[in-house]
Amino acid sequence: MSDDTRPFLPEPEPDPALQPKPKNAARKTLALWGLLIVMFLAIWQFLQPSPAQQRHDRARTSQVADEDDSAPSPVATAAPCEDTGHFWTSALTLVPLGLFGLFMFYFMRMYRVSRTFNHEVEPGLIALAERRFSVAAEVFQRAIEKNAGKVNYESTARYNLGWTQLWSGQLDESISSLAKVEKTPGLFRTSGIRLRGAQELALLYALKGDLETSQRWVDDSRERLAKCGDDRTYAGSKLCLAEAILSMRRGDAASAVASFEKRWLLLRGTLDTNTMRVVEVVRAFAEVGGGVRQYNTVQERLIRVEPIAGNEFAFLGVRWPEMQAFLISHQLVKSSG
Repeated sequence: MSDDTRPFLPEPEPDPALQPKPKNAARKTLALWGLLIVMFLAIWQFLQPSPAQQRHDRARTSQVADEDDSAPSPVATAAPCEDTGHFWTSALTLVPLGLFGLFMFYFMRMYRVSRTFNHEVEPGLIALAERRFSVAAEVFQRAIEKNAGKVNYESTARYNLGWTQLWSGQLDESISSLAKVEKTPGLFRTSGIRLRGAQELALLYALKGDLETSQRWVDDSRERLAKCGDDRTYAGSKLCLAEAILSMRRGDAASAVASFEKRWLLLRGTLDTNTMRVVEVVRAFAEVGGGVRQYNTVQERLIRVEPIAGNEFAFLGVRWPEMQAFLISHQLVKSSG
């Protein structure tokens, strides 16, 4: 058994604000200032009166000052000249403002806050907790359609759909949903929801037995963890589970046991209860394969799992025959025969 388990979390990347600016930073800064100056001049030019209006105002002022002169002032009575040049200048100055307005409209449409999203997905979360997977999937699918174009809410609803498909044993469907989450346009690659999608893909491919693809997602997730500004401890714990399953599918149960043993307190302190129950099952299976009985027998460990719904851990063995046999032997799923 190897003692050199991978670190729980990669070292975070240094704060860019504390690092020397790259060579093109000055160009970007100058370009930004240039854009701001153009926008300011455009606003200032737009608010200025036209030359014809200025001449007309001066004529009116002259007429008021010369009240004793009964003859009408030729300047005052002259019709204002049409200044077509000023019209086109003003029109051109509106172009940056128009582009900026379109950008702000698009930005606000994509990221505006929804007051009803939590209420929309709540029935699906309840159905998922009660293992009514088809009902949960319908709720999340409706939420996806209703929030199309709102990247934060659409991706969250799609992640919930992928999570539901995972628990129901629809591994291929779950991969399809979570791949869309991971590629959501408009979200940073290191955003929390995209990182979760990548981690779940690492787990799904490991469960399917596609170890090469799973390893690529594991490596990709670790690279993102170094740049992620969200809850890195939770993300690291989910990645630990995916890596353990990957090790076990490679026949190295001892490394999975060592990883669990080293991080057990962290896993229990960061993962939600439902995921932690899955970790208990996976660790029990790893201990059987690794010949480890340090603290608990398999039965003593599994008693904490408290299965309350039939086949709730069945997704672990859908494409993993050895795990399926383990689940059946310990009455965690029902035998299909």
